[in-house]
Amino acid sequence: IITCVHHIKHRISRDGSEEQPPIDSTTYEFRELKASVIDCERHILKELGFCVHIVHPHKLIISYQVILGLGHNHEITQLAWSYMNDALRTAIFLRFPCEAISCACLNLALCRLGVYMPPWWDCFDISDDAV
Repeated sequence: IITCVHHIKHRISRDGSEEQPPIDSTTYEFRELKASVIDCERHILKELGFCVHIVHPHKLIISYQVILGLGHNHEITQLAWSYMNDALRTAIFLRFPCEAISCACLNLALCRLGVYMPPWWDCFDISDDAV
């Protein structure tokens, strides 16, 4: 992390000046930064209750699609998968269960492609509000 951030921070500037050399891992500055990163990681883990097991909902999209009788429609899968990838860049996974997010992504894809289905997420015990 430290090396990547240092590299990004010291890239070639717009005026064309030379790039800074990589940070030396034997320096005092590096050791202090490393200790600070470790301390921050500990705080994050403590706030999360050391619960870092995450269920990735991508596979649920395909499962739901097959269960709903939509087969392996590549267009629906691709669009729902894209919505899921976009969701990974947000904090939505902290607010809703993976099953609800998968239903929402699949529903968005179906709506976008003009495929109407009645509220099918009820089959999976997902509320309308969650979707």
